[in-house]
Amino acid sequence: MQHRFMHYSLLLLGIIFIVSLPACWCGPDAGPPGPDLQWSRTFGEGTNTYGSSVQQTADGGYILCGKIKTSSEEGAWLIKTDAEGNQLWDRIFGGERTAFGESAQQTADGGYIVCGTIQSGTGYPDILNSIWLIKTDAEGNILWDKRFASGGNQDAWGNSVQLTTDGGYILCGRSNDHLRLIKTDAEGNTIWDKTFIGQHIDQGNSVQQTSDGGYIVCGRSRPLVHSYIIGKPNVWLIKTDADGNKIWDRMFGGELYAEAAAVRQTTDGGYIMCGIGETEETAGDFGALLIKTDALGNQLWSKVFYDYRGWVVHGYSVQQTADGGYIVCGRSRFYDPWIIRTDADGNKLWEQEVEIKGISDGRSIQQTADGGYIVCGAAHFADSGHVLLFKLAPEATMPPEQ
Repeated sequence: MQHRFMHYSLLLLGIIFIVSLPACWCGPDAGPPGPDLQWSRTFGEGTNTYGSSVQQTADGGYILCGKIKTSSEEGAWLIKTDAEGNQLWDRIFGGERTAFGESAQQTADGGYIVCGTIQSGTGYPDILNSIWLIKTDAEGNILWDKRFASGGNQDAWGNSVQLTTDGGYILCGRSNDHLRLIKTDAEGNTIWDKTFIGQHIDQGNSVQQTSDGGYIVCGRSRPLVHSYIIGKPNVWLIKTDADGNKIWDRMFGGELYAEAAAVRQTTDGGYIMCGIGETEETAGDFGALLIKTDALGNQLWSKVFYDYRGWVVHGYSVQQTADGGYIVCGRSRFYDPWIIRTDADGNKLWEQEVEIKGISDGRSIQQTADGGYIVCGAAHFADSGHVLLFKLAPEATMPPEQ
């Protein structure tokens, strides 16, 4: 898979191992411990099964989407749970066609919107992937779906969808190796469709409507160093107006590897991004990248986090927390979900490696109504992939410094 943020290397490991260890761990130099693991759940099994997105729903439960592939079917997978993570229902979209679910949200009518990718065509060379937008009712039954092809002879991949204030949707991804941004009405009909060309090979990984009615989108742009040599990616941040016209864009990373998986507008009007990056001192060893900008996209600070051992970690999802800090999830070098909590200036408050049976990671995180955190991702054990969902308890109040 090449459609989603290095998407992901779990199943490329040459050696698969199975472990059963305590639920949460913090090393001796990791600082204060993070919150306790309240519960964890896994769903389904298959050769390529994972969870990409999670959101708390109005009833206190959760909606998550991802992909499932078994010997008999594969497709985008939508799962609804109660507040304890127990499955209420699930739906598979795509049938026998290759399909991925990358982003899902609850809509104002109690239903759900899902963005991903679906394969079209009947055989080579006609097989191409299209951006896929699905609207369901509250029980996950499809009301309509829309497909957005590349308009060329290359694939189109859908990576992120968000509701907009007019009742429609904004989605981003990649078409013909360039970043694509699409605005639709409430029925999924295209209002406008924009392609942004960066250095050479570009991709949009995350989009959000901003407080001024425009949009912020992040991803990556890779330069062409020589005729057939592709350079390291840079973080690419684009701000548009309400009609998708670019107001400004910023590149981060220079000659260092830097790629953004998620972006969110912060309460001060600026933006927070997370992803994967390296520093001059650790070139070749990737860490969780966190970048804060002002409202014009100018960098205020940038951090690359490694675990307490100084080993590689990847960041896939970020959210500003109620106190103005940030929560990031990803995976550690040992292929466990890895959570880091920072203050408003990106200083680490705690990190938590959540040890789940098998090989696993965290790909989406949200602070819940009770102040805890819900995380969705993937787990691989018993020679099979599973959707992973787990809940961290609200943080304990830290005692004041003496």
